[in-house]
Amino acid sequence: VLAFDARSRTSRWPPGTYASYANSGPTVAAAIVEKIAGKPYEDFVRERLFSPLRMPTTTFDNPPANNALRAHSYAADGRTELRHRSLLFRPSAGLDASAAEMGNLLSLFLNGGTFDGVRIVRTAALVRMETPASTPGARLGLTTGYGLASQALQGEGLVWRGHRGGFEGASADFFYERELGAGYFLAISSDDDAAFEAIGQLVRAKLAKNAVRREPPESTRPSDRAFSVTSGFYEVANPRYERTRFWRSVVDLAYVSETVDGLRVEARSGHFSRGTYVHVDGALFRLSLIHI
Repeated sequence: VLAFDARSRTSRWPPGTYASYANSGPTVAAAIVEKIAGKPYEDFVRERLFSPLRMPTTTFDNPPANNALRAHSYAADGRTELRHRSLLFRPSAGLDASAAEMGNLLSLFLNGGTFDGVRIVRTAALVRMETPASTPGARLGLTTGYGLASQALQGEGLVWRGHRGGFEGASADFFYERELGAGYFLAISSDDDAAFEAIGQLVRAKLAKNAVRREPPESTRPSDRAFSVTSGFYEVANPRYERTRFWRSVVDLAYVSETVDGLRVEARSGHFSRGTYVHVDGALFRLSLIHI
């Protein structure tokens, strides 16, 4: 990966300062695993993860034997078939797996790193995976941010952990709510993002039908707030692609202003969560009203 794009060898900021979504990260981590383990990454994850989880057809190798098992991919129209292709960032995406075998992986996460009573992932490793650390929000106490390839979906008092991904002709959701004791794996072989999002919402609503929702943290009274806000325009500090920084600084601007109860964020793009935020504690706020 680093050889493919020499510019990626230069860190954009000191490690631990910011975080930005990048498919190259897991790929570099896989290269480190190969150096330490002395074997290909594909063999390592097969021996340490897929085999003990009884996932015999799950692989990054794209073997010919899986051709007959692989679903066909389609464009958003549902009719135009797309050619299957391998990815440069293979440890980040392109895993061949069945829904049944992904259910075993869900069981591992729901049970805190164990499967059939056998520990496969250390508790400390799982906690670190689910804990955001290298963002300003995390340093201020935000626990629902992005961890190590672990994102949080929040809604109706629940926090689902997992990951969402996709490429041309395929999208997948892998999320679990450990306190609820439920999770799901969803995959479609189409570029229909609207249908994919709608199906995911229906699945989460079904699983959480009888769940006990957590109440949002109470907002503080205006006189108790200990923060100051400089009203004005703000730009994204950590764009996913550095080459788009100038364009993002023009398009992805947000106007932040102080209100009686907290903050108001106005933006044209979807990069910022537009709405009214109430103050919770210190420098933490929660979204109380979404602006469409």
